[in-house]
Amino acid sequence: MSWEEVFELAKRFPTDGEKDKRIYGLTTDSYMTLENFIQMIGSGQDLKALSADSTQLNVNTDSWRKVFQMTIDAAKSGAYYVPKEEDRNMQMTTMEDMYKEDLFIMGRSAMTFSYNYEVNSIIQAKEQLKSVTPVNWDIVTAPVDPNNRNQSSYFNLSNTFSVNASSPNLRASWEFVKYINSEAFAKLKSKSSNGYLRSWTAYNADQDGRKMEPFYKLEPKANTNDEYTKAPANFFGLLANVIKTG
Repeated sequence: MSWEEVFELAKRFPTDGEKDKRIYGLTTDSYMTLENFIQMIGSGQDLKALSADSTQLNVNTDSWRKVFQMTIDAAKSGAYYVPKEEDRNMQMTTMEDMYKEDLFIMGRSAMTFSYNYEVNSIIQAKEQLKSVTPVNWDIVTAPVDPNNRNQSSYFNLSNTFSVNASSPNLRASWEFVKYINSEAFAKLKSKSSNGYLRSWTAYNADQDGRKMEPFYKLEPKANTNDEYTKAPANFFGLLANVIKTG
């Protein structure tokens, strides 16, 4: 699905009921602000906030306007839950506190957009929150660019290994890197449930009876957006503030 289709699906869920008890159509990570969410969706569709020479703001376009409108509409309708500042800054002293702040884990969100570590949280919450009915869940691929539905913009590598060119132990270092990326090591690591996915996809075991395939089913989309390196260091923070106050 595209983000537009996700928002339309989220709006099919009732938006009435008390704030602390109702079920939302869509939630994201509690640290995701509305302005960050808008930038993330736009970037996923290859929209750039700056002109080619990085001298002009470039968000006054039909494509950007559509991203702004559909995201803000979803938030205003109540279908998409936007955490308040105090919710994002809430001090949580235990894992149980963290799980209880996750609306999807608590059964109060029909859909959530999150990374693969959410699977581990769901499983651990089921074991620790004995008074909470475990959520019935499954996974689909992350939202896609409607003009390119076979690739994902949210594909990240968490760990890579390399060797210092001036290392006095080049051969041993390369043998280590070779082993870390081997099938034998992938098979060994698959026995531990640390929430990570492996490049040897055959060893990404099912979790809680659910297949992990949607996380790597789509092709990774090449990142051609270099404006984060070209723009001044504080530009995107300032842009987020403009969106927030606007």
